Parts: sequence; C-alpha cells; structure tokens
Amino acid sequence: MALTGFETFSRVLLGWLGRMLTKDSLGLRNDLVKARIPLLAEDYVSSSIMQVIVTFVGGVLFTLFLVGFLIPQIEMMEDPATDGENFSVPNNVQYAIIGILVFVLPALVGLIQLFTPGWQARSRGINMDRQIPYAASYVSAMAAANATPSQTFKSLARNKDIYGEISNDAAWIFHSIEFIGRDLVTTLKEAVDRTRQFRHSLQKL
Repeated sequence: MALTGFETFSRVLLGWLGRMLTKDSLGLRNDLVKARIPLLAEDYVSSSIMQVIVTFVGGVLFTLFLVGFLIPQIEMMEDPATDGENFSVPNNVQYAIIGILVFVLPALVGLIQLFTPGWQARSRGINMDRQIPYAASYVSAMAAANATPSQTFKSLARNKDIYGEISNDAAWIFHSIEFIGRDLVTTLKEAVDRTRQFRHSLQKL
C-alpha cells in the first residue's frame, strides 16, 4: 500500500529518526502486522513523531493567537455585571490554556500513536475469536460444495460485514495465493501463527 502524502513527508524528514528508534523494536513490528497497519515500523514512528510536532506547532500558534490577540481584545470589552469595568481573564486560566494546547495535546497524540498498534491488534484478536465458529461452518459448507481453497477464501473475504476480521485475513490469504503465487500451506501457516499471537496477546490481558 502506497504511503499518503503526510506519511511520505514524514519519512523524508524524519525517516532517519524512525529507523534509529525502531532498530530493535520487534514488538512494534509484530503489532503493526497483527493490527493490519500497512506501514513499516520506521514509517509509523516517523509519522507519529510528525503528528506530535504538528500538534505542538499548532498549539503554539493558537496559543499566540489567544494570548496575543483574542484575550487582549476580550479584556478591552466592558463587563455589564461590574458597572463598566473591563473583562478580566485570570492568569491561571491563561496558563492552563497554554499548558493544554502546547504540552497536553501533543503528549496525548504521542500516547495514542504509541498504543494504537497494540490496541488494534487486541481488538482484531477479540473479533476473530467471536467469529471463528461461524466462519468454520461457512468453510465447511464451501468444502462440501467442492469449492477450491482459493474460492473459499475469496468468498469468505467478500463477507466482511458477517465475519469481520476473519474476512480481512481471508482476503490476505487469497491475495497471497492468487496474486503473489505463494503456496497454500505456507500462507496458511503464517495465518495460523498470527492467530496464535492474537491469542497469546489476549491471555496477557
């Protein structure tokens, strides 16, 4: 899958940092695969860092607008409740706004990006566990109708609204067999290994 414009820009600008930070990050690489996030670890990290930077710069600019323009304009207005005195925005309120926009929001974006692969991987694992009995029945019915393995996975992949994440894995298996030319046994073994990883992750919760 091709990178978006933002991801490409992040890779060009911060790819060196992403590669340095993910040199030995086997856990992140596995989580990206299990979460079906179509990015290399270094691209995901560089894109995440760029999101934090953009959020920080946006927060600084918006803070300058608030503190340098909007709040002074508000304080020049008269407050009807105080008999002609001007509005006053307390310093602690201004400090809180600065803290939230400049520090809290970028940190929140960074934390979300950090934990997203693991969250999505666990979510996929839970969804697959719920749908496995129904998918197994469907595959049995297709086998009874003398459908080939390729036809079975193709049909299963087209029913995502019914079989959820299992359909996504079936689509991956079908694509690997039909378009990449890999053998069925190796492709299924890799799918089984990923499913085991899902279950191992769930058992840790």
